[in-house]
Amino acid sequence: MDLKQYPKMVDGVESCVTYSSNEVAGVQTVKSAYEVSSCGMRLKYFMQHKYDPAARCMTFHLDYDRRSDVQALGLKPNIPHHPILARRNHSRPIADHLP
Repeated sequence: MDLKQYPKMVDGVESCVTYSSNEVAGVQTVKSAYEVSSCGMRLKYFMQHKYDPAARCMTFHLDYDRRSDVQALGLKPNIPHHPILARRNHSRPIADHLP
């Protein structure tokens, strides 16, 4: 998880700063503040990432302990329906879902 390099890897991401991190039982929890700009707008939001290297699994969601601009605007992600991603068990490697 190379969040320091995220602004260099993703267009529109101005900064990504980690404000909290810890590890419990091999699972890393990292909280980061992102600033993005697009179409003349600049937004700041806070994410919580959980990374389990042994399971090769990462999850992430807004950090609801902090107020993100996307919450204030009522923005929701536009994620198309995908039969593999719609399953309840996302912890299995993606190759397990393929024929």
